Amino acid sequence: MTYNKDVLGTQFTLELSSYALELISRVNDVSEAISLLLAKVGKQFSLSHITVLEKQRNLPCFMATYEWHTAENEPMRNHIITYTEELKEVFFERRDQSEELFTLQELKGMKEAKNIIPIIEQNKADNVILCALKQKEKFIGFLNIETRNGIDKFSEEEISAFLQTKRILENFFLVCRANQEAQRRIEQVTLFDPVTGLIKYDSFLEQAELIYKNDLNNQYILFYADINNFKYFNETYGYAAGDEVLRLFEQHFMSQSSRYMIGSRIFSDYFIGMTSLRGPIIERKLIQETQMLSYSFQKKIQSIYPESSIHIAAGVILIDNKNLDLQTYIDNANQARKIAKFNRINCVLFDKDMEAERKKYYRITSIAEEALKNNEFYFELQPKIDLRTKRIVGAEALARWARPDGTVVYPNEFIPIFEQNGFITKLDFYVYGKVCEYLLNRIRNGMEIVPISVNVSRVHLKQDNFAKKVIRLVEQYRIPPKYLEFELTENIFLENSEQAKKTLMELKKYDFKVSMDDFGSGFSSLNLLMNLEFDILKLDKDFLTDNIITKKEEVVIKSIIRMAKLMKMTVLCEGVETKEQVDFLERMQCDMVQGYYFGKPMKTELFEICMSS
Repeated sequence: MTYNKDVLGTQFTLELSSYALELISRVNDVSEAISLLLAKVGKQFSLSHITVLEKQRNLPCFMATYEWHTAENEPMRNHIITYTEELKEVFFERRDQSEELFTLQELKGMKEAKNIIPIIEQNKADNVILCALKQKEKFIGFLNIETRNGIDKFSEEEISAFLQTKRILENFFLVCRANQEAQRRIEQVTLFDPVTGLIKYDSFLEQAELIYKNDLNNQYILFYADINNFKYFNETYGYAAGDEVLRLFEQHFMSQSSRYMIGSRIFSDYFIGMTSLRGPIIERKLIQETQMLSYSFQKKIQSIYPESSIHIAAGVILIDNKNLDLQTYIDNANQARKIAKFNRINCVLFDKDMEAERKKYYRITSIAEEALKNNEFYFELQPKIDLRTKRIVGAEALARWARPDGTVVYPNEFIPIFEQNGFITKLDFYVYGKVCEYLLNRIRNGMEIVPISVNVSRVHLKQDNFAKKVIRLVEQYRIPPKYLEFELTENIFLENSEQAKKTLMELKKYDFKVSMDDFGSGFSSLNLLMNLEFDILKLDKDFLTDNIITKKEEVVIKSIIRMAKLMKMTVLCEGVETKEQVDFLERMQCDMVQGYYFGKPMKTELFEICMSS
């Protein structure tokens, strides 16, 4: 029996509205109803693909939100298709002319459609129609219709049926969905995070602890993650775009897991989640999976914003003691996250060594303020020696901590912790003040004075008033700027280049000496020297790894010293421990040295004896 396809198309157009009413009366979920509608249209006309492509709010792209396709075709669900402003204007112009269709031939002839054509070609469609979707005269996306049956043209009756499908979607299903979403938003005000739709943090705490403490059949892991460079992304692309990135993070990490998972956004771009394990935890595999998820998320964002550079830092912990409270696991996962972020890696699994570090972290953090009030901190001076005269011509002030019971907290124990919690800014200015007191006392008593250098933590550069605070301090003590030198490591310039450059220029404007510390420990030292004016160049101690200096090492060190001198910088090499190193640096015409060969960091009283001898 044969049939006329045009007649079939006309009959189907008449049937479609009643079918839609039937669906909405028996199907509670609008998304399911839309999927059934697309399936009916796709099967009726032997299509290969029929997809709803919706414009994403605040992002320049479409995403496939609903679709039907034949078994031999690949799905488009959650694929991202970016569009240009030029293509957007074409869409709106076509809408204003009341023409709602784009054919494959039209799209191939439009240079503005260059981002859509590769998707069509990838799907190997013989014929494509895009029907513009509108709501309240606002363009919201397309109904994408494709076939691979060798027919390069649809009949008028088929097109009429496609337009009817489009109108049903616009005026009925998408409106119903919007109403459902509005109701969900009302619920989200009290129950869910309004940006991502995840449960609020308080609810997560209740549910997560209830689950892992009562589930005897499964093991769980907890992860704590944040999006690096998210603040910069917000400032560059706007907060609306930032919210979309948070939603995409939720879809990418929370919704793609095949295991049971609950999650929450704690605040800003910080997320927490708990998921069940199917088998024993394998650290390498877990970290590899997290890295792959992070990489694919990064590529997805870069497909929309090519200049963005966000990535994920996550800490993961195995919940291995059901009697332990959830907050302890959260703190431990957060500790692992901080380590991952500090080391610029995607994922760190919490272990027992980190637990000891975390306890030390909280112990030191809890006593730091009181220790500062009780003057437990002080500074020692390490001499800087002029290689020509072998006399002390300067010193570096280094923070030290002695407890009332006589125990010593070593710098490698408290400095990294203070860098993490921000207390380093208070400690640094405490040391700056003590150094100024020391210099003022020697000035008043007519004693010999050499410049003293102090370290600048990268944490200071998170605020823009560092130089102003320094200037106020030296004005308070009436210390000539020539006696105070500031050491900035090259890593400071890598992490916050603009603020670091601004700080350097402000310090030099006030006649402070500024040195680049640890020169050669990173990868962009030469670029910094070309773009910034330092007074002193401190060669990193790693240049002197052995008493026997190879020919290549000699060439490198000699070239650096010569280059620095041509740029009118004083050169100081730190970490000098042997006479052989001193003799070598003398031959290289290095200006100054600092290291154990001439003196360890020492109390000010001993330093003054050394200086006068």
